[in-house]
Amino acid sequence: MEIDKDHVSETVEMCVAETRNIEQKIDSDLECALKLFDGVLAGEISVVKACKAEVVLRMQERLNAYTDKVRQYSRTAQLWIQYMEMVELLRTFVKAERTGNWQLQLSTLKQMLPYFTAAGDNLYAKSVYPYLANMQKLPTTNPELYENFMKGYHVIRRIDRYLAGLSTNLVIKQVLMRSLKSVGGLIGGRVLTDAQKALCIFSRPATSEVNEATQAFCGTQYTTSEQHSDTHMAARNRDRKETEVITEYLYVRNPFKCEADLKSTSSGVVSTASDADQTKQIGEKVVNKKSFNDQKVSQ
Repeated sequence: MEIDKDHVSETVEMCVAETRNIEQKIDSDLECALKLFDGVLAGEISVVKACKAEVVLRMQERLNAYTDKVRQYSRTAQLWIQYMEMVELLRTFVKAERTGNWQLQLSTLKQMLPYFTAAGDNLYAKSVYPYLANMQKLPTTNPELYENFMKGYHVIRRIDRYLAGLSTNLVIKQVLMRSLKSVGGLIGGRVLTDAQKALCIFSRPATSEVNEATQAFCGTQYTTSEQHSDTHMAARNRDRKETEVITEYLYVRNPFKCEADLKSTSSGVVSTASDADQTKQIGEKVVNKKSFNDQKVSQ
């Protein structure tokens, strides 16, 4: 069979031209994305408008298409993509707490449930499952509490700032427990009766008002900047340096190569027994069975 060299040459040239065209489009989109990012930092463009920009949507579609493709033939890539999805879940959960978005908190916890069960964290799984079930019934069991949660009152705000919502257990640790363990607090080697402990705890709202009034009288009120600490130049430079370190590390240890084996990016050791790349699938099977006792991902 004779090969038409002219046809092959034309096909190769067309593929090269198409590849260059795609690369040019990607470079153009990256430049537009950088301009959007600079506009957000300068306050010229809102975050909502930037997230809805066409260039961001195009880049997200390309990224989703690539991840769906690469995770099908590479277990190592599947593991890394799964890890990134887990980190994104944590970021979404923190966002839900800081912004007081109760519905986002519930949806994030539901997505976390398979990972709890697959990792063997049965106490978390057994707590989250009935919590989600009870919260779904909340509109009928307690409509008033449901309305307050929808308004963002399931978190506590110590300052009037958008990203300042804190979980109740975190506030208890940061405020109440710290004050009790400080000088003059309940814990300090003294033996107190239950009545004395109750008096100290329940008098906290009144003593806090006295503390604020004293600070106002002395002109030494404790205040914080309106700018979030993560947006300071020092924090941004630190984040940039850490991102460069991770990028350089992954550049020479690309985990998204066309390799079917599950391989360590640092040592190159191939694992044949681990099923860590199937964590979510294993967890979903356990959740569907509602059995949180025996299943666990092999190390």
